Amino acid sequence: MNVSMRCWLRVAAAGLALSSCVLLSDACPADAENLARSAKLTAARSLSAEPYAIAHVVDGKVTANEDIQSCESCWAGDATDLRDDPLDFVVDFGRPRGIDRIVVTTCRLKNQQRLTDFDVYAWAGTDWDGHQPLAVVRRSRELRMECRFEPVETSKVCIRLLDNARPTHNFPHISELEIFAAEGPAGRQLKPGGLPKPLSELSTADELEAEAARLRRLLDAKKSG
Repeated sequence: MNVSMRCWLRVAAAGLALSSCVLLSDACPADAENLARSAKLTAARSLSAEPYAIAHVVDGKVTANEDIQSCESCWAGDATDLRDDPLDFVVDFGRPRGIDRIVVTTCRLKNQQRLTDFDVYAWAGTDWDGHQPLAVVRRSRELRMECRFEPVETSKVCIRLLDNARPTHNFPHISELEIFAAEGPAGRQLKPGGLPKPLSELSTADELEAEAARLRRLLDAKKSG
């Protein structure tokens, strides 16, 4: 039962790919404010070497450089397998801000794309809104991944890194991070509920059923939308 349920959960999660994300190659307007630059950035796990300091994701160097096949200015996560233990990268604005777009740029090293799968969640005042991510990206082949979503007002964003193209599924890289203010009012009410547990941490039948119900709601919302 648990084995078949886990298989269904993996398939269902894959079916959500790009459900709220538009991958585009066009750049954002030159005068658009990148809210990430003035935010507090925190990663659950990072390489300690200075060349991979977290500040590199907002230095603007990769954004201005069309050649992003190498990681000369980037942040990198650690050696933990992302499939077993996803890595949460948090962007704290310090106060509520209206947002409707996030751009995550990664790179390729040794012909391996260093980030292919991630979810984006918003803070709902007292906890994360884990009921419905702002964006879902799976198996992306684009280095610059722009996700547009219904405007929300939030003080923090969590980018949950889930996988990359390395055989060992570790050392994720972010070359540049951009989060832009929404032009209109928030159209979605956030609901606190906490981030979903990684699949590897779902140990009981009740937990598996709860995650299945969550994915079914997201799939239904995708179909109706």
